[in-house]
Amino acid sequence: MKRKVLKADAAGFCEGVARAVNEVVCRAQEGERLTILGPLVHNPTVVAELEALGVRVISAPEECRPGEIVVIRTHGVTPAVKESLEALGASILDLTCPRVARVQKLIAKAASEGRPVVIAGDPDHAEAIGLKGHSENRGVVVPRPDYEFTLPKGGPVLVVSQTTQNPDSFRKVADVVRQKAPEVEVIDTICGFTVRRQEGVRELLDKVGAAVVVGGRMSANTRRLVEVFEKADVPVQLVETETELDFTPIESVKVIGVAAGASTPPEVVERVIRVIEGAA
Repeated sequence: MKRKVLKADAAGFCEGVARAVNEVVCRAQEGERLTILGPLVHNPTVVAELEALGVRVISAPEECRPGEIVVIRTHGVTPAVKESLEALGASILDLTCPRVARVQKLIAKAASEGRPVVIAGDPDHAEAIGLKGHSENRGVVVPRPDYEFTLPKGGPVLVVSQTTQNPDSFRKVADVVRQKAPEVEVIDTICGFTVRRQEGVRELLDKVGAAVVVGGRMSANTRRLVEVFEKADVPVQLVETETELDFTPIESVKVIGVAAGASTPPEVVERVIRVIEGAA
């Protein structure tokens, strides 16, 4: 049976990820010794390709070696981590996404003014951990509207978001904070590319019988895309590469939607599409 594939808008690398990956690849190919503090992006395909170029991944500053350049990935880090690297004498290549860096500055400014900060996001995600680190212990990360939390004491509350957060969840978290505090400043810091990506998925919901999301299982923005399909009761499977496709649940589906996370290489997305279209 011939299947039709509808590809969601903004599928694949976002600007920040493309910038970081290109920079690391070019420098590695030129012979520079690079080590990354945590995986550059939450995508195993990209991580494997960088390892093949000799790029190391470490989990703590103390693991860096003399002569290496330590890369700060797109998610950013806490000020304390950066200070540790500097104290060790490491050469630093800061590839924090500019959009994440903007949120860090907003939080740091509010903290310097003695204001509490609420960050809508995943407390265990690298970006959210880095953002909270700029709050001078005045910040709290709130993953969902029904999450129980206590506001740190201080002046007007600043509410921002992890850049890959779901817009609807962010708005609801902000509403909860407004109920807790008399004065609240809400700044929408969700990346526009993230919004377009999720809107692209929503445009497919009434056009497809099933969906495939391509991306790393540890990627927050990729999981958000899966959630959009799930909430609309569209059967969806998450794959990291075309080799993981399961055709059993889509055997009789004529139109399949394909979406991809921000850290998914475009060529991987295209391979998935070709396999789906070519499968009998």
